[in-house]
Amino acid sequence: MKVSDFDFDLPRQMIAGRPVAPRDSARLLEVGESLGDHSIRDLPGLLRPGDVLVLTKALGTGFITTAFKAGKCPDDVIATASESMAALNAAGSAAAIAVGARASTDITGFGLAGHAGEMAQASDVTIVIDLHRLPLLPGAEALARQGNKTRASVSNRGFAEPMLRIEGEPDPLRLEFAFDAQTSGGLLISVAEDRAEDLVARAKDAGAAATSVIGEVREKSDVSLVLRG
Repeated sequence: MKVSDFDFDLPRQMIAGRPVAPRDSARLLEVGESLGDHSIRDLPGLLRPGDVLVLTKALGTGFITTAFKAGKCPDDVIATASESMAALNAAGSAAAIAVGARASTDITGFGLAGHAGEMAQASDVTIVIDLHRLPLLPGAEALARQGNKTRASVSNRGFAEPMLRIEGEPDPLRLEFAFDAQTSGGLLISVAEDRAEDLVARAKDAGAAATSVIGEVREKSDVSLVLRG
């Protein structure tokens, strides 16, 4: 199945001019082994144990924009971050469709941990994220070390903590990136393990250079999310 299979003309009167109310009643087409009709509220609940998790953009926009507002961000760092924020998720989305990915959500204000935890809860599974595998924007780590957190970092961590467990001895700085609020972040995609490599290659070839495998989906344990050092 190719994205071009869905190329058709849609009359203007059939195009939504504003979000449907309530928002989670919007319809969703599931594209995989077959086509499925869902509500948008079903999106995070399609994960399966054994899936691999792929992230299509580097993290760190919260640290970088906070530093920029304070006049502490190097020009090249904010330029790279701006390019990432301006990039659409079309490359990752097309790659996910092409390989028959299971489910996806975008990483925004709740941070990686918040969005991943919600997906896990909706699917009644446990998501495991390897912190050392997270792609980071150039310069973001140095700015995080200097304490350039958004106010949302604290609230995001507080939101996620009841549903997560930290394993190993992760770098405290790396851990902070799981809670960093993202502006126009990438897609977190759940895909069968044997299709993950193809998904990553396709996304990178299409311009999503930071695309990386960052974790996996497991059977439900005592928590919804594990952050592993």
